[in-house]
Amino acid sequence: MKKTKNTYIPINFSTPMIQAILAEDKTQTRRIIKPQPTKQRVVEQGEKYLSGATEEGVTSKDMANVDINIDNLLEDNPIKKGVILWVREKWGYSGYSDYLKEPYLYKINYDTEYDSFIENFELKKWGRPILMPKKAVRIFLKVTDVRVEKLQDITEKDAIKEGVEMFEDYVSRYKDYYHESGFNFTSARKGFQSIWQSIYGFKSWDENPWVWVYSFEWIDKPKDWKY
Repeated sequence: MKKTKNTYIPINFSTPMIQAILAEDKTQTRRIIKPQPTKQRVVEQGEKYLSGATEEGVTSKDMANVDINIDNLLEDNPIKKGVILWVREKWGYSGYSDYLKEPYLYKINYDTEYDSFIENFELKKWGRPILMPKKAVRIFLKVTDVRVEKLQDITEKDAIKEGVEMFEDYVSRYKDYYHESGFNFTSARKGFQSIWQSIYGFKSWDENPWVWVYSFEWIDKPKDWKY
């Protein structure tokens, strides 16, 4: 029986989320669906992404009763269960590769943007995740579930799976990523909201977009990984 080849798709994560993945605290991520499956999309792309349409099409009178067709959205998404995500993060290449087991450095391992240790290894600046070469990739995530929901529908349980950092005192307190002012929240959902706002802007939470919800597990580098 012929073995099915792995499908690889890149994904970017911020440094705090890389930290959560490495600590095995993050097993979910949410990404904005582009373009959003709005009612306007019925006019642009027909009824494929919406359900409740008549054979004649969706009229303005019908628009209020049209629902999102989740099955068609999932069908068209290339990221499916079993796909392997290769993670792009802030990285750097050292001029002293002869002295290191690997010539690549990773921002998550250092507290400051440019410390003396990094200067000693002739690293001028950290590279953007999107420019990370495949040879430097060290984190692989296998997708275990994909679903669609509105951003604000996230539960407390799922917010914890998103890797929100927690401080355990008399009560559990969660980090404020937007204001970077400590552990201000007693709700993991509020902590996740601050993560979202730190990435997409303060007003982005109120926009409440449709999002992909990817659940994943961290795996070893696959044997068929090529760069």
